[in-house]
Amino acid sequence: MRGPLRAVGAMMVMDSIDGRFPSDHYFVMSDFDLIPSAASTGQPEEEERLEREAAVV
Repeated sequence: MRGPLRAVGAMMVMDSIDGRFPSDHYFVMSDFDLIPSAASTGQPEEEERLEREAAVV
C-alpha cells in the first residue's frame, strides 16, 4: 500500500450462487481512509501523526 492511505478494514468475499463461485480464488474487499495532506489541513503535526499511524498498519 502506497500513498496517503490508512487501511481501516478488509474481508474476503465468499459469495456464491447455487453453490458456484465466480472464480477459483476468493475476492478481497478493503476499506481505506484518505489521509489529508498537511497543505490541505494547515496542521503539519496532525499530518505527521497520521503518517506514523499509517506506517503501523
